[in-house]
Amino acid sequence: MSTPANKKKIIVLLALVLCLLSSFLVTGGIFFFNEDDDGPVPYGGEDEVGGGNGYTVLASAGCHNDYVHAAHECRGVIGSDIVGQQSNGCWHCLKSGGGTATDASYPKFFDAISTIKDGYSSVGDGACTEAIEEPLGRCQRNTLCIAAGQQDNGCWHLLGEGDTPYGTYYKRYIR
Repeated sequence: MSTPANKKKIIVLLALVLCLLSSFLVTGGIFFFNEDDDGPVPYGGEDEVGGGNGYTVLASAGCHNDYVHAAHECRGVIGSDIVGQQSNGCWHCLKSGGGTATDASYPKFFDAISTIKDGYSSVGDGACTEAIEEPLGRCQRNTLCIAAGQQDNGCWHLLGEGDTPYGTYYKRYIR
């Protein structure tokens, strides 16, 4: 028997599913960041990560696997000195001291921003194609690859941490 409360739950669930589906369809399931990226999103709630002390969450820096990009975003957040990647793949810009977040809250990556270079180096060929599946697959198979950058000629470079200034040479990135 369907009650008004059950109908409301179903409507809310369907709205959530449609929201997630539309997000997936818009991005193709891949997070794209261009040079005109709006930067980190201020973190406005209580710390999502519990226990211990030591770090305060200042901002979110997106969900991807590129620690150079995350560190670049966090450099612009006043007070941020640490970057951490949660188990869900999303990044936080952190401030040392006085918070409730711990390094254990960031099992995928946790490091001082000052130790991360603010640029890339080529670590492999990503193919010449408009289809992102090929460079993305090559990046996933290359342990040094954290992103791929597409040049104006349509060819992709697989990118690792390096000295070439951030945002140089590439019209599009996949992470």
